Amino acid sequence: MVVSCTNRTGIKKLRDLIKITAKKIEKRERREIKKDKIILSEEGKIKVGIIGYPNTGKSSLINILSGKSGAGVGSDAGFTKNIQKIRLSEDVVMLDSPGVIPKEEYSSTDKEKISKSTIFGGKSYSQIRDPELIINELFKMYKTYLEKYYRLEAENSEELIEKVGRKKNFLKKGGIVDEDKTSREILRAWQKGEIKI
Repeated sequence: MVVSCTNRTGIKKLRDLIKITAKKIEKRERREIKKDKIILSEEGKIKVGIIGYPNTGKSSLINILSGKSGAGVGSDAGFTKNIQKIRLSEDVVMLDSPGVIPKEEYSSTDKEKISKSTIFGGKSYSQIRDPELIINELFKMYKTYLEKYYRLEAENSEELIEKVGRKKNFLKKGGIVDEDKTSREILRAWQKGEIKI
């Protein structure tokens, strides 16, 4: 089943599937008696965890499924800091979790893993060191799209950074392009989806 939050397709099917599956699961209900009322505790609810890479729309999916804006959303990786609980129905609670990068793909030192993680939104453009290295990897994979977006041609990532920096007037003293600022701006546009592929 394909689900798209942007196009709002497949949402009803997924919501119905979650509810049907929840009914099939044996619920271990624990009832508490409080002031002559019987209250079903949250332990009796079915919990559905939404997990995945950072910045992939987990919170947006939960909000569309629930029909509320209960899960905070942001375009920066790491926006969701803690597990959030959002009610889908009387018996189903969805858990929105912070993004997860698989152990084998995560690194704070391996430049290739950091580049891949940043390109796919796992690390924010504002939080990384050496953004020029990530632009180099991005250029290798998506040269045509970068050139089309910035309306220029470049032989390599250094030339791309130079031309974009001059175009945006990101200059230091002496007319030298601010490579860090320019690289972060390119990554920002990439992560925000402004550069279309």
